[in-house]
Amino acid sequence: MNNGSNLLEDDRPNSCQEMIMLWLDDYKCSLCGAELPPSFVEERLEHSDFHFAELLQKEESSIRQASVPIQR
Repeated sequence: MNNGSNLLEDDRPNSCQEMIMLWLDDYKCSLCGAELPPSFVEERLEHSDFHFAELLQKEESSIRQASVPIQR
């Protein structure tokens, strides 16, 4: 369960669970190293959204590549 701005998680069992974002020392993003203090609540939410959007784009791209027929 999300206790505020410390964890981004998804309860659905899929590849989204491969990427869990944590705030290390309650300050630093575990995925990219960006530093945002706990008082920057909105910025942290936007940062979490950014990583989630990146993940969705990556998954969508891999789905599209898998569905493109190979021409011979």
